[in-house]
Amino acid sequence: MIMNIPDNYDQFLAKEQEEKAWLDRLPKCDHCREPIQDEKIWRISGELYHEECAEYLFMEENEALNQ
Repeated sequence: MIMNIPDNYDQFLAKEQEEKAWLDRLPKCDHCREPIQDEKIWRISGELYHEECAEYLFMEENEALNQ
């Protein structure tokens, strides 16, 4: 009797496909276009950002504190 047991590569492909489907359901960052996997999303002027892009684009040092 021959058993049909998936090998590791088949299991890897199935898991990869499942993860891609999950990522495709997530909102995309309007700056980098990557899926936002953070628990919180930054919405600025109607656009969506993940934390790293929001900080990169909008955060700046308070120069008044350095004077």
